[in-house]
Amino acid sequence: MASSNIREWKPITLAKAYELLSRRADQEPGLMEIQSKTLDYLKEFGGSGDPLNLEQLVNELCEDGIDCEVAVNLVDICPRTLEEVFSILSMKEETKHIAPERAKEILDTLSGKC
Repeated sequence: MASSNIREWKPITLAKAYELLSRRADQEPGLMEIQSKTLDYLKEFGGSGDPLNLEQLVNELCEDGIDCEVAVNLVDICPRTLEEVFSILSMKEETKHIAPERAKEILDTLSGKC
């Protein structure tokens, strides 16, 4: 089994992934094909937005009791309606049955920030 350089695992936004992989591409020319394709994808779908601000938004949601993986998805997708919020929340059992009032609070937290 190959050794791994992974020191920790945590969900990150697409914007943060783009920032990290872009930095790596600048420092180490000649990305592997999968890395290059991932960078192209992230540039299209995750390259906008300030990674630091989005990370702070994720942290705010996590501190407010939202599962951090779900919080990252909320920030990446940036729902505009309650239906979209509920759809994202339904990804995990622990957030599947949140009250409409709570979903509205989440939507208000995200509004204009992602």
